[in-house]
Amino acid sequence: MFDLAIFESDGVTPQDLTDAVLRFKAGSGDTYIEKFSPDGGITIIDVEAGTALLELDPADTSLYNDGTSIVRAELVFEIGGALFDVAYGTLKVIGEVVQEIEL
Repeated sequence: MFDLAIFESDGVTPQDLTDAVLRFKAGSGDTYIEKFSPDGGITIIDVEAGTALLELDPADTSLYNDGTSIVRAELVFEIGGALFDVAYGTLKVIGEVVQEIEL
């Protein structure tokens, strides 16, 4: 599980997540891990504080070999049909669980 804190572009003000959908996607080729709110692996904890919880299970990474680095991992939020990048980077898989995430 990963705690998420989403901020406005100033990097200080929490992003209000009212009516927002958070989406996480990591993978390459035809193999992807996809999570989304409200009931697809991302739970918004506090809409006004911009906090959420991303849950990755061992089954999510079972198709990847130990030590695999998934070069493209991204977290975005969608509100009113517009998409906004929150973070992107590399996800490293260790033993069918996510050990390290660099976003």
